Order: sequence, then C-alpha cells, then structure tokens
Amino acid sequence: MLKKVALAVAAALAAQAASAASIDYHGYFRAGTGVNVDGGSQVCYGNGGPNAHPVGRLGDECDMYAEMNFGATVAKTGDQVWKVFSTIAYGTAESGDVPQMSTQGNSWQQIGTADSPWDGSSRLSVREMYAQATGVFADSTIWMGKRFGQRRDIHILDFFTLMNSGYGAGFDGLSVGPGKLSFAYTQGATGTDVKAFPDYDWAVGGDDQNVVDGQGKTWLRTNKFELRYGFEAVKGHSVELIGIYGKTSPAPGQESVINGEDGFFLSGELNSSILGGFNKAILQYGTNGFGIMRGNFGGLDYAPWFGEGSGWRFVDHGTVALGSSVDLAYAFIFGEDDPDDVKGNGWFASDYTTVVVRPVFKWNDTISTAVEVGYDTVTYENAAHQGRIGGEDLLKVTVAQQWSPLASGGGIWAKPSFRLFVSNYSGDRAVDKAETMIGTQVEAWW
Repeated sequence: MLKKVALAVAAALAAQAASAASIDYHGYFRAGTGVNVDGGSQVCYGNGGPNAHPVGRLGDECDMYAEMNFGATVAKTGDQVWKVFSTIAYGTAESGDVPQMSTQGNSWQQIGTADSPWDGSSRLSVREMYAQATGVFADSTIWMGKRFGQRRDIHILDFFTLMNSGYGAGFDGLSVGPGKLSFAYTQGATGTDVKAFPDYDWAVGGDDQNVVDGQGKTWLRTNKFELRYGFEAVKGHSVELIGIYGKTSPAPGQESVINGEDGFFLSGELNSSILGGFNKAILQYGTNGFGIMRGNFGGLDYAPWFGEGSGWRFVDHGTVALGSSVDLAYAFIFGEDDPDDVKGNGWFASDYTTVVVRPVFKWNDTISTAVEVGYDTVTYENAAHQGRIGGEDLLKVTVAQQWSPLASGGGIWAKPSFRLFVSNYSGDRAVDKAETMIGTQVEAWW
C-alpha cells in the first residue's frame, strides 16, 4: 500500500514538474529612486501615460512598474496548436499630473487610490487574458479575449505609435499575395467628466447606469475594426499598412450629445535595416474620434466627443551602431491636430515637434555611459491654453552611468541595466526649483 502511495505521489510530482516546465514566463520591470536637488521627491515631466515622455524616459521615470507574462501550450491536435496567455501588471500610483512626483512608500503597498504613500499607493491589473490557435484558419493564428495586439513602440519615449489593445477577436498572419493579412475587432468604452463640457447634457438617460456611472461621467460603447497588411518591399526593407475604423454604439438618449461621425486611423510604416540596427519611418492620419494625434497609444481610444476634424504626424525612430563602441537610439516626431472640438474654441488644435537622441558609449563588456538629450515643443491655436495644458518648449539632458551584460551581445538593449543618473530640465515648461534630479534605476526584461 505504501509503495502504491509513493508511486502515486511521485507520478503527481512528475506531472506537476512537466506542467511547470511547459509554462513560458517572461516579463519587464523598472524601479528606482530619485531626489530633487532642491529638496523633496523626484519630479518627472512625463508620465508614461497619454503624455508619454516627450523629452525621453531616461532619468524621467518616477514610478515602479512591472509586467509578468505567462503562456502555455494546452493542446496539440495534429497540425493545430492551442495556447493561452496572460499578463499581470503592477505599478506604483504616482501623481497623475505632468510634471508628476514619486509617491511610493516602503514596506506594504496596498491596492486603491493614492491618498498617501501607504494607503492605496499601487495598482494591479490583468492586462491580457486570451487564447490563440494555429492551424485552424489556413496559416493564420486566430485569437480571442483581451490582449495588447500587435503594438508598435518607441522604447526611449515609452511611446506607442500603435496600440489597438483591448477586448476582441481576430486573426494574425494570413498569407495573401506577397504578404500577411491580419484582422482585429476590438470593443471598449470612452467617457468624460460631465463638468468639463457644461454646454452638453451628458446626463441623458436619467438613472440608467449604462449611460451615466453616477460619478459625473458618461460612458459610450465604441467598436473598432482593424486591417493590416505587411510585406517585404525589397531585401532589408518591409512595409506595413494599417487601417482602423471606429464606430460608436450609443445607448438611447446619447445620440443627441455625441459626434455621430465615424472615424478612421491610417498608418503606413517603412521598416529598414541599417548600420547594424533599424529605422522606422511612419506616417499616420486620424479623423474625428481619432483626430487628436499628439500623445501616446495611437489608435487605442476612439473618442467621438473630441468632435470632428483631423490630425496627422510623421514619426522616424530607430537604433544604429556607430562603430563597435557607440550605439545610438533616436526618435523624431512632427505633427498637427486640427479638430473642431466639443467646446468649439480650438482647445486641442496644435502643432508639435519632438526630438530625442540617446548615444550609449561602451567602455568595456559591462560598463557604459548613456547621454539622452530631448527637446519638445507644442503650440496650441488657442494661446490661452499654452500654460494650462503644456504649451511651448521643454529641454532635458540626462547622463547615466550604466552596468549591464554588454558581452551578451545585446548592445544598447542589454538588460538588466543598473543606472546612476542626473537629469536637468529647462525651457518654458520647466518648473522652478524642479530642474535637476539625481537617482538610481534598474530596468530589465527577460
């Protein structure tokens, strides 16, 4: 009897080990400390959210953030492979304003609102939970659930030129002609503070909680349909064309207070391999609810309450190797927004330019020095909004001493990276007594 029990326990442990071995685990995190040389906590001029980091993220991140990704193959039936994926994210809840300040406390950090460093100074989220299968629909991969989608980002800005994430379904990589076709349907909601738009009766529907959440906001169901097609143009150069169509699904009573026009988000990208790295040249155009192009998460939110109008931007970014000892990451953005917003006063109408360069000087297989210089300027059509929502210019210079496994061949992307940094800000948007920050940061992905 004891022998049978021992064999059963051994079999269960072996099965558990085999199951654990089949789980794919990878992730990302950053964490650090920062001090304002004039006293107080570190001040950052970007927030990684809609504002991203317009003068570069190096030495400008006040938060701790982590993503833990888990995936597993759950079945194989002939040529069909069935998988599930999830992403758990955690981050300290910093002040949402720009400039923002670090508010993290030590010891226990619970989930909730950031009333103090110890009372709800963190946030936890299941950012992805979806399943996919290959071999079911021709040579494509079908998926359904909540996922990031095929995102496109500029790492040194923590800026996503394309991020059609959310709940939905679709397929990736269907062979059509010389390239691959993908389709995604995603659904979400957009809302706004009733007090921000006093000229509109947002509280339609009375007590209908599907229309008004009872906290001064109204929520509107949105639907997006995305098509993308990618192909190799010539050797070393590929093209990706993306179109997203946005359409609202108003509840009874909402039709009269929203812009009923459907919106389009169009993106074309030329990806080239150059000088031991890459260059991406991107041209994007949005209409109506996609018409505000300045800011992060391109194509994520279809917000029809922005009103009619359009915006466009040109983005060029990449990395190159300047010899064996110097790598360079760079980003350039120029665009214009010209919507007729809901207030009718040109609030969001603007033109903007962002330039960020980050050379990394490698001294040996472990030690490097990164210098990041960033400049951002934005001019709003309505001059009264310049100071209130971040008009005019900002310049940042950061110097970071780094220790990372350069010998592994990762170059500028070698991680983990341990950093000591100093950042200085100047320009019209620099805040008095918040110009110079010093700190430490570790950043890693695996």
